Amino acid sequence: FLPAVIDRLVATHAETAVRLSGDCDDVYMAVWGEAGRPDKLYLLNTDWTVAGNQKAVTVSTATATGTFPVTEGDMREITLLPGGFLWTEDTDASLTKAEEGVYSLCCMKDTCLRVQGDVVITVDELPFADGEMVSAGNHRVCLVDR
Repeated sequence: FLPAVIDRLVATHAETAVRLSGDCDDVYMAVWGEAGRPDKLYLLNTDWTVAGNQKAVTVSTATATGTFPVTEGDMREITLLPGGFLWTEDTDASLTKAEEGVYSLCCMKDTCLRVQGDVVITVDELPFADGEMVSAGNHRVCLVDR
């Protein structure tokens, strides 16, 4: 009885920056950030019972919630933003923070850049909508203040 009470108290009162739900069994999570602010999330599906299986994992922060596909054996990298998320469908692509509100996107092949939540961005100074393709190469991704 007591362990259940303790678990419930922790779940109710503990401040957790990033939470997983949905199909998150066998999904490993690592959070990265600087100055105590998480800004990058890495998810790895470690369910190796079926090759290539995919899990729909819901990620929640204090300001946003989104669901992401996590395929067995591929690291899913998600950039955490105030009010939303940035990620690429190509797990070989990478978004690196260059400065506050500015990211460098490096992709070896054309990839689909995803923008979820209350986030507006430009890519190479051009307006960008969720799900548009980005050509191979290095790109400057900037958050737009509204």
